[in-house]
Amino acid sequence: HDIGPNKAEILYKEGFRTLDTIKGHRVLTPAANVCLALRDELSERIPRAEALSYLREAKKCIADLSSNLRVELCGSISRGKSDSRDIDLMFYDVSLRDGENIKWLKPIVMALMEKGMLTHVLSGPCAVSGNEDDDDDKNGNDSDDDRVDRGVKKMRERNCSKKEVRNGRCRDDREKSLKKARFSNKPQIYPGISYGECALAVGFLPKSSGGTGLHRRVDVRVCHRASLPFQRIHFQSGREFNRCLRNHANSLGYSLSENGLVRINDKKIAIGKPIKCKTEEEIFAALGLPYYPPEKRNSVPQEMNYIRTGKMTLNGKQPKIGDCLHRSAIEKTTTTSSYSSISSKGSPRQ
Repeated sequence: HDIGPNKAEILYKEGFRTLDTIKGHRVLTPAANVCLALRDELSERIPRAEALSYLREAKKCIADLSSNLRVELCGSISRGKSDSRDIDLMFYDVSLRDGENIKWLKPIVMALMEKGMLTHVLSGPCAVSGNEDDDDDKNGNDSDDDRVDRGVKKMRERNCSKKEVRNGRCRDDREKSLKKARFSNKPQIYPGISYGECALAVGFLPKSSGGTGLHRRVDVRVCHRASLPFQRIHFQSGREFNRCLRNHANSLGYSLSENGLVRINDKKIAIGKPIKCKTEEEIFAALGLPYYPPEKRNSVPQEMNYIRTGKMTLNGKQPKIGDCLHRSAIEKTTTTSSYSSISSKGSPRQ
């Protein structure tokens, strides 16, 4: 946790080759040191029974906060798997009105910590990494000198020149943020409203409560009620299924994310009002697909691997789109040139 390519390069250049030798290194954050110290326990797979026990205890915990709070499991456990790498919890407030902001993440995290279900918060509220400076930066409370100091620190870590420091960022950081802003096209159901907040943490459940006595990775996510069906599809589906579904939406001229479904133009810019769906079934219906329950979203169903050639069909019917739902399927069956010709003939956005 908290060690990306840049920090890994610094450690490698300094001669470090094993995890045991980097303990207490200057580039490691408190969160990284926590994960390093508990790496043996955190690397163990989590049995389904333990995840369900953790969910049961979490329900008891939030009952003291509000009767309107709900929680459910996401990830591979929700798809019927026997074990998982972490415990994904999704909380939501059934009384939250359209247009109201989420306010429950910090109270939920603190309540879980008081019950001993969370031992370390790696990111988000109450994080051990101590991101007070980052919070001040977001609120505009830091000075220009503070921003430059952070930029110089990154400059030394990434070998940037002084000319590349702009507002406390190296040029590569600035270009990454601009690129992210350019290509991020998440639909907005209610503009200016947060759809989801997340905290990464380390949890613990004693054997007396159904746990194994080991520390576990726990993702605490709080989502807006308006985006709940989209959040469920995203966080209760496998990676390949999500990619397949989003490629399908793109081929129809839409953008699908955990926040909503919206029509986009050729430049991938959202146009018009987002399509409101109250259930997961409505989302699949809006995309012209049958409903797939979570246990069928571990991988891409065979009937969704098709291209519009007239030879392959979706549920016995001719598909109405001209793009491949699953990109890897088309790479196995046709060349890049033939793919371009198929897309140019069938894309609804052209």
